[in-house]
Amino acid sequence: MKNYRLYIAFLLLISILCVFVSLQFKSVSDEKYLTVIVERGDNLWMLGEKYKTQHSMSIPEFVDWVVRTNHLYEGKIKVGQEIRLPISEDNLQYAFSDSE
Repeated sequence: MKNYRLYIAFLLLISILCVFVSLQFKSVSDEKYLTVIVERGDNLWMLGEKYKTQHSMSIPEFVDWVVRTNHLYEGKIKVGQEIRLPISEDNLQYAFSDSE
């Protein structure tokens, strides 16, 4: 009976830990990141420069984030492709409202 209680307590502890960890680490899809459609002439470095005031990364870090998040393993983007950028939509709206 004592082993049974320890087993139940252990399972309960593991379950609580799993819930806690899942709440701490939100996936990218849970966040509101800016989605852009790639236009002719766009490249990742240029997008990093274009939005540099809306993110706190260096341009190489920005490019790396976009490549990993959008599964761009060759690091190439195509015209018409939708990609997510590490820019909160709220941050972007705030930045544009400040410039008006």
